[in-house]
Amino acid sequence: MQKSQVSRFNCPNCDASYMVVQVQAAPSTFYRQIMCRSCDGPLEAQKGRFILKYFLLEERRKGPAEPRRKYLG
Repeated sequence: MQKSQVSRFNCPNCDASYMVVQVQAAPSTFYRQIMCRSCDGPLEAQKGRFILKYFLLEERRKGPAEPRRKYLG
């Protein structure tokens, strides 16, 4: 069984929140363009030898995205 890696991701276009699962792909796997379900912006389909699967957790906020706060420790 192949190992997968799970992480959180925010769309760089609209700040929609996703859970992303990375799974190792076969060398002959065909990658298609993936679009954000909230704003239709492009999302990465692969990262190196891994394919990426996105699961929408929260749609974008209404209005302009708020600036991100820095973690101050």
